[in-house]
Amino acid sequence: MKKNMFKKIICMALCAAMVMALGSVVVAGADNGEEFVVINDGLGRSGSVVTNVTLGDIHALMDQRMEAVVNNDAALFEEITDILRQKGVEETTTAEIAEFTGEVLPLYMGVQPFRVTTMVERFFTAVTFGGVRHEIMRVHETPIPNVDGPLNRSGITTVPSVTGSWRADALSIFGVVVSAVGGSVVGPIGTIQTVYGAMRDVGNILFPSNTILTGVRDATYNWIVAESVSLVFVLDRGVYVTAARYHRATYNVAATMWTQRLQNGVVVSNAIQMRGVPRTVQTSCWDNTAMALSAFNNNSVHNGSIQAITFRGTNGQNIRTQALYNPWNAGPR
Repeated sequence: MKKNMFKKIICMALCAAMVMALGSVVVAGADNGEEFVVINDGLGRSGSVVTNVTLGDIHALMDQRMEAVVNNDAALFEEITDILRQKGVEETTTAEIAEFTGEVLPLYMGVQPFRVTTMVERFFTAVTFGGVRHEIMRVHETPIPNVDGPLNRSGITTVPSVTGSWRADALSIFGVVVSAVGGSVVGPIGTIQTVYGAMRDVGNILFPSNTILTGVRDATYNWIVAESVSLVFVLDRGVYVTAARYHRATYNVAATMWTQRLQNGVVVSNAIQMRGVPRTVQTSCWDNTAMALSAFNNNSVHNGSIQAITFRGTNGQNIRTQALYNPWNAGPR
């Protein structure tokens, strides 16, 4: 625990140091350090229109849309997508991106044909520091709800029964372990739910928190993992160059199981439900512009990616380890 906290503090300090290294960052059309979306042809020519839409606004909408993905809510997904279109986020293709980058990118875009399993979008911002204006292009890839694909995996897993002796508020029935590169993990990890916590969350408390359980059987988990991708490019002599690659995971897991306890010498069974709640795990510098520009200035590429997520079930049993589809390792351009 102390080691993880130390890594998190170091990573947060690194992010802050990167921002300080860039000096006083002045974003196009702003004097308060916020980054605004720019509407232009993507090549930094005159006629750019700086909107009042911040990068934070776009992030908030995309966070909500990823929750729609793991909730299989296609209607909400499309509703949020329409709002993003109004705010300058455009749907694109690998061929169109190649026009900006000068090369066909590796197929991080999932599978063809286009928009069967994933949606690819781009938008532009501009940032100035040290008197130099930088044109930024972001390419985001998001899975489509209700469709399994490279960036959207789901399944049902049943774990073996367990026997022993545990308090209801101490027996873990769901936990998460995450591996990452390029930063510490931000998001819920470790023990996420206990038997008593699951009852409390659904409002159906069947026995006190200090009840001693003797076993759990027929534990079935419905899980879904959706990966979102952000590539950050910086305009350099007419071509957009990759400066950062980010990957994160949004998940939702629900479960049903039967607990066992002794009551007056008789084994009593109770059905327990664990409610699914969308959650996201990402690196502490997710989609960070300062990290991207620092890497660009050092002729490198920053990589901040979740590599894999592991779900743990009753008493730590493995439910599923899901590797993300495309985390790259950082390397020279």
